[in-house]
Amino acid sequence: MGNFFRVTCPFLFRLDTVAYFPLLRGRHSYSAVAKIRDTTQLLLDVYSDSDKIYIHPLKVWNRYSPEMFTPHLCPRDGGECEPLRGGIPMSRYYQLVEEANAESQDQNLDSYDRFFALARLEYKNGNFSDATEEQIIESTMTKDERLHERIKRYFKPRDYFHLRDRMVGSGAIGGKACGMLLARRIVKTELPEYDKYMEPHDSFYIGSDVFYTYIVFNECWETRIKQRTEEGYFPEAENLKNALLSGEFPPDIREKFRSVLEYFSGSPIIVRSSSFLEDGFGNAFAGKYESVFCVSQGTPELGVPVAFADISGFCGICEVSDNRAGYMPELSYGSHMFQDLVEADIFYCAIWNDGRTEKYCEGFFDGLKNIFPEICPDMESLFPIIRVTEPTGLCYWNDVKSGRTLCGEIKK
Repeated sequence: MGNFFRVTCPFLFRLDTVAYFPLLRGRHSYSAVAKIRDTTQLLLDVYSDSDKIYIHPLKVWNRYSPEMFTPHLCPRDGGECEPLRGGIPMSRYYQLVEEANAESQDQNLDSYDRFFALARLEYKNGNFSDATEEQIIESTMTKDERLHERIKRYFKPRDYFHLRDRMVGSGAIGGKACGMLLARRIVKTELPEYDKYMEPHDSFYIGSDVFYTYIVFNECWETRIKQRTEEGYFPEAENLKNALLSGEFPPDIREKFRSVLEYFSGSPIIVRSSSFLEDGFGNAFAGKYESVFCVSQGTPELGVPVAFADISGFCGICEVSDNRAGYMPELSYGSHMFQDLVEADIFYCAIWNDGRTEKYCEGFFDGLKNIFPEICPDMESLFPIIRVTEPTGLCYWNDVKSGRTLCGEIKK
């Protein structure tokens, strides 16, 4: 709801039009209402009883009067609205407000979370309707009717609730994630003797609505609309790419991401793309995915995707940040093949040169030849940022318990 207003209201403003949107009281989260308040020019709170209507202006853009934000009384039979004056009329008004708010739902939750909370309550009371299951599958897993029947055949209500508990935001989880969960349920049901060989599943899922929220929050929606037209498909692509790469997530989404990282407690994780068109019947997405391995060192703003063949011969990977080019990267090495990386016993460590390490001998690396220009001669703009060296006699010592790492050269 908040995204809708943030996109629609500026568009209507440029068209010089007047539009009114009613909001049902208590049906939207505080976060959504706050986004609406920030975007709209006029926000009115309306209460009514059997013979009176009360209007309370909460926001009025670009104008002011001494009694503008006072609740007003408007007779049902017409006539002029008058601001409330005196203790008795105001007391009656606030009594009406209290009665109306007492019937409101929990606005700390959005409508999506309230729907799942109600579904859980119904299930605990022995009722889980077909309509509820259809809505969960439609909004969370897939719109493909052929998959609907398979999911309903193998999924139990508690599987849906577990999925929701592992989601960040709302929306669909994508075709690859949906297919993976369905495949696991099929194996558990049809081949129970193999269940003991399956690794316990421990994934989290980012709902597709988070992507749209990210676009709206970073004011990229109009650029995206232009890029989706035939004439703007290629000219606007670079602008959209740069806008998306330089954006940030809203605070509430960032907090949910943080809770996911805290759950894994510093263990390496892999982030994998999963389009909600992907892996559907008749859709081919070969080579259209990306996986980023995050070692959970520092914060997860940056991951570097690489092929395992690029690092398979390494016994250790040490990243060193350098802000002399005006750019301080968050250190997070990447791999498409997390399992291969673990089985190859490749060790990783990160070194910051901004005081987060006890001792860093910058001169040691400066004295080595930078071979990055030889490896990637067409990336001249990155020459001041990325250094690739081949030191000899370099050794790593690592204490897993304390998290301390010593990297140095042995000299006789």
